[in-house]
Amino acid sequence: MRSSASTPSRRGDGADARGLYVHVPFCARRCNFCDFVTGPEVAGRTETYLDAALAEARAERAELAATPPLETLFLGGGTPSLVAPRLLVRFLARLTEIFPLAAGAEVSLEANPEDLDDARLAAFREAGVNRLSIGLQSLDPAALAALNRGHTPEQGLAALRRAERAGFTNRSVDLLLAIPGETERLFLDGLDRVLGEGVPHLSVYALTVEERSVFGRRARAGRFAEESDERFERLYHATVDRAERAGLAHYEISNFARHGFRARHNLLYWTRASVLAIGVGAVGTAGGARWRNASSIERYVRRAGAPDREWDERTPEARATEAIFLGLRLREGLDLAALREEFGAALLETLAPALARFRALGLLEDSAGRARLTRRGLLLSDAVFRDLTLLPGDLAPVS
Repeated sequence: MRSSASTPSRRGDGADARGLYVHVPFCARRCNFCDFVTGPEVAGRTETYLDAALAEARAERAELAATPPLETLFLGGGTPSLVAPRLLVRFLARLTEIFPLAAGAEVSLEANPEDLDDARLAAFREAGVNRLSIGLQSLDPAALAALNRGHTPEQGLAALRRAERAGFTNRSVDLLLAIPGETERLFLDGLDRVLGEGVPHLSVYALTVEERSVFGRRARAGRFAEESDERFERLYHATVDRAERAGLAHYEISNFARHGFRARHNLLYWTRASVLAIGVGAVGTAGGARWRNASSIERYVRRAGAPDREWDERTPEARATEAIFLGLRLREGLDLAALREEFGAALLETLAPALARFRALGLLEDSAGRARLTRRGLLLSDAVFRDLTLLPGDLAPVS
């Protein structure tokens, strides 16, 4: 990565961009597992920030010669659901004038349950939001307290029902697996209650200890005990079984959906499509380039329309490694013919010994020209990805 001012030539003409991510960094409280770019919401700060984001969007659009209507728009954070309804309606109206949406585009907003009252839900609908990603994380009061969440289990379930009544048929729920102190029974009871609400999309992520999070600091001080591999394996298998019995197909390592309700925005990332991004700390890709906006909210606002950026000069090995592990994350697996076409036969020759070893270990299987992780392979995916990481020179022709 290297820092630079905005450089249009690195980005291509933008004709391949299919989605847009907007980072809204404000939170009422910081979760103990979080290391995202966030900050407290204070009077006037949100409006000033959104104006700066619109300025960046206009500058971005001016540098892209041809951008077709976008298929997805995702407001993440932070906590976008904290934004005052009038500000959100105005922001999205102006943003979609700059970057028009295709007919039937998916417009997602991340939300905390405690924010989802009837007035806000009505405003989200008015603004054009048609998908809510609701961060329940758990239905165990003690686990929620350990995470420093701001809602109770009852508020979480009530928010799901209120959103459905407000017309949000496309609702996704986030849960965390292996929260410290949460028993298997409590996790599975909570999972069953969420599935019983008939949500069409579910994300169940393993709790990871990020270095800059509260949990990361506790881990460095020896005050954080991670779950055993055996317990995690049991919970993961049970999650897959219960979600599939509830009619949700397992389509990505951590994600489940009914037919027609896959997360279209996330699929753009997993299939390596170009996704533009605005906001502090946001990461975008277009025309083969990738950039990250700097992480200071105050400096982002001061430099409205011209954020500091770091550009990722991706090597062929880095791009191929990304193609491999993203392809394997999806349950349909990695398209080996497409990999050969994009990166050449030398890549498959380089990978062949490792792929054969993982097949022999029962971690990979072949399916219609694709290599896909087995159920056991899903649990050991980090080890598989690590062994398939390419080093400089790995794409050289094999003699």
